[in-house]
Amino acid sequence: MQGGYYICGEILGTDQTGQLHCPQHVDTRGGRCVKHIGAALRNLGSQAPSYPSLPGPASTPAVPPSPSTPTPASSSSPSKKVLTEAERAEKAERKAERKAEKAAAAAAAAAAKSSISAEDTKEAESSASLPALANGKAICFKCNKEDAFTNLLECRTCKRWGHSKCWKLKVAVFNKAQTYEWICWTDKNCHKCLDPGDEDKLLICDSCDRGFHTYCASPKLSEPPQGKYLCHYCKV
Repeated sequence: MQGGYYICGEILGTDQTGQLHCPQHVDTRGGRCVKHIGAALRNLGSQAPSYPSLPGPASTPAVPPSPSTPTPASSSSPSKKVLTEAERAEKAERKAERKAEKAAAAAAAAAAKSSISAEDTKEAESSASLPALANGKAICFKCNKEDAFTNLLECRTCKRWGHSKCWKLKVAVFNKAQTYEWICWTDKNCHKCLDPGDEDKLLICDSCDRGFHTYCASPKLSEPPQGKYLCHYCKV
């Protein structure tokens, strides 16, 4: 200490008398002045001891799954509905009924075609070499009468033509059915999902004769409504 203060502890060099310190005044023994405080901190940091890194835990090799052990399915995948014995029998019965109805329809169409007189057949063959029904007329599958397209309705699936009374449709329903690709009662399916199944949930619109499942209707229905049913096309 010199005169109540200390000299900066930074050593600038040596001479014959000993070490030469920085002449700046500081408050504590060994302290550094403003000029040399940064260098002292850097030297202190460089002298910090280094420790060797500890080895990590030994990695466990992955064990491949046994080929005999099936991988469990994800819990998020939807589970397939398991039908009861009664439901399977009912489904098979409906399938057989639809198949029988289609066979009966095909037989009726063949019978109607064969019932055309030879004279009518000869007249049709003697007409111009136009494709069938090119004259704007067709033959009703029920009454076997030839009529204009405007008075007949064709089923999109079985390709049969018929009058409103032969399809057992009211005139208003018949007129609306002519505005879209209508399907007869033999092949009736859902207008949205096109599935003919779940017949107990298949609703038939009383205005246009379209079919909709309760879960395909807009809005969806939890159960068939009481009384008449109108689809969203006819409610507008």
